[in-house]
Amino acid sequence: MNKTLENIITRHIDDSSMMNKIIVTVFVTTNGFHSIKNKLIKELIIPKSNPLYLELMGIEDSFDFDDLIEAFEVAIPSKESQTNGAVYTPKRIKDYIISRSVNQTEKPLDTLIGG
Repeated sequence: MNKTLENIITRHIDDSSMMNKIIVTVFVTTNGFHSIKNKLIKELIIPKSNPLYLELMGIEDSFDFDDLIEAFEVAIPSKESQTNGAVYTPKRIKDYIISRSVNQTEKPLDTLIGG
């Protein structure tokens, strides 16, 4: 994830509402979703008149679903992370779990963990 975005999230880590808005705004704008009809998503988009919006627009060229998940995981305060056991799962492990759940691979887990 982009360090600037990570710093912005960290700066707002105590305000979960703002963190959600930051992450959703970056995802929606970098992926070119211009005509949002969903009321909840519309409410989570930071208005263009907000100075934070301009700061966010210079962050990412792309922001895919994995980046979105990582951003929400970074946004979990460390206290909650310890309490709830929330941890970031590396992409190669997520891919392994997904592929195994649909029987698309026979690779042993240790080959993915080691490299």
